[in-house]
Amino acid sequence: PLLREAFMGWVVGFAAAPLILLYPLFLIFFGRGFATIIAMSGVAAVTPIILKTVEGLDGTRAVLRGAKIWKPIIAAVNGYCTAGGMEMLGGVDIRLACPEAQFAVMEPKRGLFAGGGTTVRLPRQIPFPHAMEFLLCADLVPAERAMAMGLLNAIVPRDELLDAAYDYARRITANAPLAVQATKRSVWEGLGMPLKDAYRNESAISSEIFATEDAKEGPRAFAEKRPPRWQGK
Repeated sequence: PLLREAFMGWVVGFAAAPLILLYPLFLIFFGRGFATIIAMSGVAAVTPIILKTVEGLDGTRAVLRGAKIWKPIIAAVNGYCTAGGMEMLGGVDIRLACPEAQFAVMEPKRGLFAGGGTTVRLPRQIPFPHAMEFLLCADLVPAERAMAMGLLNAIVPRDELLDAAYDYARRITANAPLAVQATKRSVWEGLGMPLKDAYRNESAISSEIFATEDAKEGPRAFAEKRPPRWQGK
């Protein structure tokens, strides 16, 4: 296991932060058994938190399985992403890696089972044959191959990795926070629903957003040729 209860307590706080503050969550994986979590207020202040394994706790709570976090999450991988790291990656929205990064679902090589969400999420996120190659072969997959399989958004040099993550964060935080979070919510909830129910859920979420002040501000700012002033309401 990679992260445990301490991380979950931090994630709960992240999820509960005011909606107008669209905090992207950064996950930096490196080495074995460690991760750095970087919380960003907008794209200014950065707070790194390094956590080690806490024994005896349910690991599935720490790998974003079933977590209802509608703020965007960005992962920057600069080393091995296996075990809990790979499980957690399945709950991440934007995924970057350096060329040296490697990925694997290695549990079957040890007679174990990846029960943190990977056997459910991975076949929904990348093409089925690629997902089954990850899950059944249990091999380490280099970043370039992982990119080709659809697991990553981009591969960037190690010394540019965090800058690239910041760039994604800036692009996301330029948008209306309620609309961004509603979009993520519709996608993640819809993945667990039959198509007809997902459409119904999407329509309900759409109605919520079109009733917000930001939904009025966006078209108004466009017409007035100025940057929008999002209020998060």
